Amino acid sequence: MNFLDMEFKRSGLQALSEVCEVTDTLAMAKSKHPGQKNSLDALVRRYEIPQRDRTFHGALLDAEILSDVYLAMTGGQVSFDMDALSAHTDQAQRNTTRKKIEINAPIILPSDEELEAHENWVKQFQEKHGEACIFAK
Repeated sequence: MNFLDMEFKRSGLQALSEVCEVTDTLAMAKSKHPGQKNSLDALVRRYEIPQRDRTFHGALLDAEILSDVYLAMTGGQVSFDMDALSAHTDQAQRNTTRKKIEINAPIILPSDEELEAHENWVKQFQEKHGEACIFAK
């Protein structure tokens, strides 16, 4: 979280933790397992989460794995009462005020070399997995 907050402030924006509610899973893991390794791989092994092919590393895959780790650390879904859950969500949304932030971010187009590298990556993925990745669909 400190890294993200620092980057937001460097960009002239509010810290992420000031804009929305954030759960720091690394801090949670450190408090649950003091003195142990708390990397994503270590938590996957500790909570016996099924391994995924991480040959092509990416933030989306890590986020999916982290969601499984988070559910394992917190005990998963704790209620099946959908009416109570949606009422709680509706109340939380009414109590939250959000400010729209306008950002004029530059559009940086990829170079020819970057486009070629991406196309090669997509082809390698398809050869390895036997199906096209989401970027090729």
